[in-house]
Amino acid sequence: GIEGGNNSGVHVNCKPLEDQRANRAMLSYEVGFPADFNWVKGGKLPGLFGGSISSGCTGGREANGGNCFSMRLMWRGGGVGEVYVYLPKVLNTDLCARSDVTCNMEYGSSIGRNFKFKAGSWTKIELFVQLNTGSEQNGYLKLYIDGELRVDVNKLIYRTYDDMFVDTIEFSSFFGGSTPNYATP
Repeated sequence: GIEGGNNSGVHVNCKPLEDQRANRAMLSYEVGFPADFNWVKGGKLPGLFGGSISSGCTGGREANGGNCFSMRLMWRGGGVGEVYVYLPKVLNTDLCARSDVTCNMEYGSSIGRNFKFKAGSWTKIELFVQLNTGSEQNGYLKLYIDGELRVDVNKLIYRTYDDMFVDTIEFSSFFGGSTPNYATP
């Protein structure tokens, strides 16, 4: 891996819900890491996306409520896990005040660094997204790890109009962050 970008790992955007006009979706999968896995500083795992893929919501390109949103999983050093989100920051000001959220004004924000991926075993991930209505602050996000609720955030604004949907699986898995020291050893 190298700085952030899509120059390493796997990157596929699938639109299984494209014609469904889905306001909510759940993505479930299992991920396994080898027993000798070197976590380095972090990396990305698959998640859910809505809006225009070319508009951003990755690599420091912000969500503004009208272009896109992104909810991916991420591992950090030592296997610490989180939901790595691109949401419109100016519309979700209460989010950064939460103790389980680390806001980054240049890149995505981290929600719920309260679980660990285990090297040498499988982890079941269930990510649930419910979009807000219009510009109301009534969207939410839930993450279950091995059947246990680990992230439960409500009063979110994903979008400012009802014609953007959660319709894409953003399948990306790579060592990555904003600097070269995220790269695989």
